[in-house]
Amino acid sequence: MKKNIIMASLALPLLAGCSAPRKVIDTSKLYVGTYTQIEKDSGVFLDTYLCISFVDASSYEKQHEPDLQINLNSGGLMKLSEDTPSKQVRYYDVAEGFSSARPSFSSLSDYLLAGGLVEVFECASKYDSSIKDPAVSAKTYFTTPGYAYSLSTFSVAGEELSYNKTPIWTWKN
Repeated sequence: MKKNIIMASLALPLLAGCSAPRKVIDTSKLYVGTYTQIEKDSGVFLDTYLCISFVDASSYEKQHEPDLQINLNSGGLMKLSEDTPSKQVRYYDVAEGFSSARPSFSSLSDYLLAGGLVEVFECASKYDSSIKDPAVSAKTYFTTPGYAYSLSTFSVAGEELSYNKTPIWTWKN
């Protein structure tokens, strides 16, 4: 018994130097999501695509092709909450596609800190810039990594998207 008490008292200074893990925002991620399908007036459902571009502040209003087109109705995308079969919401981690689109930056977080923007718009079916008036939402811009952005679904072309922002947490020592 004395031996256990002595060993425990020797370990106390070691334990005092350890800090408990703390919850911090994970800036290596940026999730964007919305409903997987858009219903047209005719009752037909079209897949929702997220069109994502990485732009700098001086060129954000210029016309350009999206760097990424993500079909939210395809498999393998995250769901952050339970949803019903008719109302599915899926999220894409924008940081995953960033490295192929902007290989000169080490991470999405570094890109955003350097003044870059993540430009996002929704499209009813795959985006085609040759169509004069495509069914797309207005563009939304994100500058802060470490959050999950839940976008509204647009009902008319050019509609501005509202969104909710929730932190993505991780544990650090």
